[in-house]
Amino acid sequence: MRVTETSAQELIVRTPWWKVALFIIFFTVIFAVIYFVLSLYTPVNGIHDSSNSHISFATCLYFSIVTESTLGDGNITPLGISRACVSCQVMVGLVVAGMLVAKIVSARSSILVKLSEMAEGDWVDCVTDQDGNTVLGRTWIQAEQTGLCFQGTDFHESGMPAASFISHSIAFSKSKASFKFQSFEFTNKVFSEGVSTLEFSDIDKNGRFTKYSIKIADRSIPIFSGSGYRLELTPLRDRLKTREDCPEDAIRELREFYDRHLRKE
Repeated sequence: MRVTETSAQELIVRTPWWKVALFIIFFTVIFAVIYFVLSLYTPVNGIHDSSNSHISFATCLYFSIVTESTLGDGNITPLGISRACVSCQVMVGLVVAGMLVAKIVSARSSILVKLSEMAEGDWVDCVTDQDGNTVLGRTWIQAEQTGLCFQGTDFHESGMPAASFISHSIAFSKSKASFKFQSFEFTNKVFSEGVSTLEFSDIDKNGRFTKYSIKIADRSIPIFSGSGYRLELTPLRDRLKTREDCPEDAIRELREFYDRHLRKE
C-alpha cells in the first residue's frame, strides 16, 4: 500500500513555517488594533480592564493573544462589538491550532512518503556478528499506511534457509528507519525478535536509494551489522517470480551480486 497525501495535506506541508508564523502574528495584531480603536473612540464597544481604567495598545495586544490562544483573562471584559470580535478571533485561534497540528502531522507523513518512494523495492543484504558468522538476506521494503514494512528471507552461509522475517517501522527519518522484527517458519533460524535499523545512502539517477547499512539487535544473540544493495532490474530478479522462490543456484547468485557491489566500494 503506497502512502499518499491529500492536496490539503500537501498544501500545509509545503507552507513554510515562517508563513504560518506571519499569518498568526498578522491576525493577532489586526484584532489588537480593532480592540484598541474601539476602546479609544467608542469605549462601550471596546474592552474594559478592571485593574486599570486606561486601555493601552499593549493591553489590547495582550488581550488579543490570550483570546486567540483561548486562554482568556478574567480582568479584561469585551463590551458591545468587541464581543463579536472575540467570537471571531476564538474561531481563528481554533483554525490556527488545527493548522499547526496538521502541519506537524503532515510533516511526518511527508517524510514517510519521500522515504517510501526512495527505499521501496527488492534488496540483498549480508550481516555479520562479532564472531564472523554471516547471514545473507533477500529482502524487500514496501510502504504501509503508517510506516514501512521490511521483510524477507535469511540464509546461512551454506545456503540453507535460516528464517523468514517481517518487521514494521517504529521510527523513521529522511534516510533512516528502525523496525521491530519477528522471525518465523524455520527451526534453524538465527534471529528471533528484536530491532533492526537501516540507514540509507547512495541515490541513483531516479532518486532512489541504492544502499543501506544495517544493524540487527536481537534479544538473544550478539549484534549483527552489515550492508544491503538494491536488487536492480537484473535477470536474477526477473527469474525469481515470487519472493518465496529462491532456489540454491539463485542464492549463490545473490551472494555474488552482494560481493560484487561490496568490492566496488
